[in-house]
Amino acid sequence: MNTLFILLFSSFILILFMPFEHTHLTNVYSQVANNNTTSGGGILDLFRGGVNGLNNQLGYSVTLDGNQIFPNSTLKDKVVKDYEQSTYNISSLKYNLLGYQITAHDIKLRVSPSAIDSTKTRIDIPIMLANNVTVTDGVNLKYDKVDLGSLWGVYDRTSDKIVVHIPIGIALKYLHL
Repeated sequence: MNTLFILLFSSFILILFMPFEHTHLTNVYSQVANNNTTSGGGILDLFRGGVNGLNNQLGYSVTLDGNQIFPNSTLKDKVVKDYEQSTYNISSLKYNLLGYQITAHDIKLRVSPSAIDSTKTRIDIPIMLANNVTVTDGVNLKYDKVDLGSLWGVYDRTSDKIVVHIPIGIALKYLHL
């Protein structure tokens, strides 16, 4: 009985401290976010900020082309090369999240960029307001106004792609998962 307890306790401790990037099951749809990467040190990292911190760290990610999030190259350079905070509008955005097709129009963004390295820029998106949002493919949801603030992304100049991270609380609010 003692051996079984020691084996179970050891396994539990190992799981708590095992990095998420080594557990293939946790990276299917959700990721843990810290300052510069999309994976954390272990399950205990989720609880460092309390329950609200857990909600903000767990989330989904969507990869978008740079031209979907930046309306022109001048603005893109100001954000990803000069790291200037900017507020701007994009006319529409279409992407797939967890099999749902999401389309939004008349989107207002405020972005706060910071350098990660010579090719990657972290972009915090404290404000993202959208009008006329539809969610289809299995559901038929429509929203007049949506507030997607608290998103963040990592833009890669080499691929001209941005991986946008959507906290689980925001996804649950609008997708009704």
